[in-house]
Order: sequence, then C-alpha cells, then structure tokens
Amino acid sequence: MVDPFLEFDLKPYMEQLMEEAGTQRGFRSKTLVKSPELSIVLIVIRADSHIKEHSAPGRISVLTISGHIRMQVGDKSVDLPSNHVLALEPGIVHDVRGV
Repeated sequence: MVDPFLEFDLKPYMEQLMEEAGTQRGFRSKTLVKSPELSIVLIVIRADSHIKEHSAPGRISVLTISGHIRMQVGDKSVDLPSNHVLALEPGIVHDVRGV
C-alpha cells in the first residue's frame, strides 16, 4: 500500500462488476489492494455461477456482503449467506458457487 490507510465505497464497484458478470462467466473480480502482506479482492458472482477449484498462497477471508454463496472446502460444503465470513489457511483448495 502506498497510503497509510485506504477507504473504499464498494457500491459503485459492485454495480459495475454485476453488469460485467452478466456478460462474462457469471463472475467478475477487481483487486482493490495488492501488496506482499495484503490483497483485497472484490468478487461478484451471480446465482448458479461457479468459480472452479483453486487455492491462494496466503490466508484468505471470504465475506458475503449480499446474496448467498456456497464454498466447497475439501469434503465440506460451507454456506455463506449475507454477513457471514469464512477464513482459510494458505493453500487450502476451494471452489465457490453463487446460490
């Protein structure tokens, strides 16, 4: 990060990504912060869309701002409706579905 703090109004980003998600694969993302210590990525996924199995090299947290997603983490299915959060350790393979 260049600045000592950053603040984002997510609404305009989410609106733009929702429009783009309708014409793409059903999901879109925007990296808001990228540094060696921290990445913040906003992802919009439409219902019945799927982000295939993947992992991240660092710890991640997934916060559902609105709507509902389901994550498959190993053999466990985790429902994340609005205002729920999930934290994963580095390298954990997972996929994401819009519900």
